[in-house]
Amino acid sequence: MQGASRNVRLLIGGDYSLVQQALTERLDRETGLYVVAGSLGADELVQAVREVGADVILMDVDSPRLRCFQTARRIRSAARGTRILFFAATARDRHIEQAISVRANGFLTTRASQEAFITAIREAARGGNYFSDDVRKRLLLDDNGKPVSTIARSRRSRLTRRESEALEHIARGLSQKQMAAQMHISIKTVEKHVTHLMKKLDIHDRVELARFAIREGMVEP
Repeated sequence: MQGASRNVRLLIGGDYSLVQQALTERLDRETGLYVVAGSLGADELVQAVREVGADVILMDVDSPRLRCFQTARRIRSAARGTRILFFAATARDRHIEQAISVRANGFLTTRASQEAFITAIREAARGGNYFSDDVRKRLLLDDNGKPVSTIARSRRSRLTRRESEALEHIARGLSQKQMAAQMHISIKTVEKHVTHLMKKLDIHDRVELARFAIREGMVEP
């Protein structure tokens, strides 16, 4: 387990950005934290892990060149003891789910303070987990405080196939009459599905239902 008094070696994966530049500059001023390299793409990051090693890796979910969740799996195979933290501009449930699936040690949004990032890095280096507040409120935790799923996924798993189909149609902007025609059911049955959707998802208007479906990747925005 990584001690707090020992230098923590960091790699940062993702595109060069003002956010990453500011964070790197802040980390360089922090005693005991050493940024080995930043703005690395997928292959560069895996190679750096193998050649120079790292205690903690920060990975930018929004970087297309990083393919962060695939890359995280490669890193888990190459260096099992390396801790992985993800960060993104927005907390999307499907990204949080993917982070959980690769056993992430944390997930933060860029709305978190630089001090929160430092805390997350130190906590991960000690073998713990850290999730920023806006991510944590989306999580279901086990008895040991480890994330097992997102609240959205738990709610989504309760939907029937027909309810999910109705939700997709709502997200595409179809009226109840159009939904009835597409699903080959009556308008009354459509209304019943919508009522069940709102109850199960705890969402009480069609606009928010549509936003939920888009955020969950059920339809393209």
